[in-house]
Amino acid sequence: MIEDKAAQQYEYLYKLVLHESKAVWDTGQLFLISNTFLAAIIGSNFPNSQNPTEWSKRLIFWLLSVLGFLISILWAFSFNRTKNYYHFRMEQAKEMEVKNKFPIIFSGLAEQLANGCIINVNGKKQNLKIFRINLSSLTIVNLVIFLFIIFYFIVIVYFLPWDLKPKV
Repeated sequence: MIEDKAAQQYEYLYKLVLHESKAVWDTGQLFLISNTFLAAIIGSNFPNSQNPTEWSKRLIFWLLSVLGFLISILWAFSFNRTKNYYHFRMEQAKEMEVKNKFPIIFSGLAEQLANGCIINVNGKKQNLKIFRINLSSLTIVNLVIFLFIIFYFIVIVYFLPWDLKPKV
C-alpha cells in the first residue's frame, strides 16, 4: 500500500514537473511576443533626432520604450519565479526517485547530463554542450530578457523627455 501511494505521489509530481515546464515556456513566449512586437514598433518608427518637429513622436517613442522596459522587468521576475518553482518540483521528483527506487528520469545520469557532464548510454557518449558551453534554454531566456532590458534602457536614455521641446 505504501509503495502504491509513493508511486501515485511520484506520478503526481511528474505531472507537476511537466506542468511547471510548460508554464515556464508559455509565460516566456507571451513576454517574448509582446516585447518583440513593441521593439518592432519602436524600430520601425525611430524618430529623427535632427528634426525638431518630431518632438511629439519622440515622446510617444520614449513612452513605448518605458513600457517595454517595465514589461521586460516583469518578464524577468515572472520567468525566474516560475523557473525556480520548476526547479523545486524537479528536486522533489529526484528525491522521490532515490527514496523509492523509481525509474530514474530526473536524477542520476539525466541530472549529470543536464549539468554538463559527458555520460555513456549504450556505449555512446552523450553530451549537451555546444562549443564546450553548457548553456541551458533557461539561461538563454534570461540572456534574451537582459538584452531587451539593455535595449529599452539605451532608448530611454537617448530619448529623455526633457529633450523633447522643439528647437527654434
